[in-house]
Amino acid sequence: MDRDKLKRLGERAIACRGWRWVAGMMTLDGELAVYATPPGSEDQGPHLVQVFDERIERLRGVWLHKEQILPDLSYPSTLGAMLALVRAAWKDDTLAATYHEGEDDGVAGGWDITAGDFSILGVQVATEAEALLLALEFAPGFKP
Repeated sequence: MDRDKLKRLGERAIACRGWRWVAGMMTLDGELAVYATPPGSEDQGPHLVQVFDERIERLRGVWLHKEQILPDLSYPSTLGAMLALVRAAWKDDTLAATYHEGEDDGVAGGWDITAGDFSILGVQVATEAEALLLALEFAPGFKP
């Protein structure tokens, strides 16, 4: 996935009501979040995300609004944290990101978010990140 698409997906992700930074997520600038203010405390405004900056090989902690940094939605631990956010937003720990193979009649395969055999999205998309993002965007109670 190219950087422009990752940037657009990241901007949509942080706009979601169910979004929050989780330790282990990677920023689009290549910094690893090693600490994020616990859930609920970000309602009071800016929150702390402490990141490890490999370029200077040290921790950097700043108070910031969640809109100031973007997540890297291609990074494995960011995707895992996104799945946890989706499960929390839907209040369903059985949700999973699932890839479905294409049909023999030329239908392409794609990613979906499922609860057992039930699709919560009703569509398949090209990447796991897009499926997780759609599930977070359409979580019950989300108002863009």
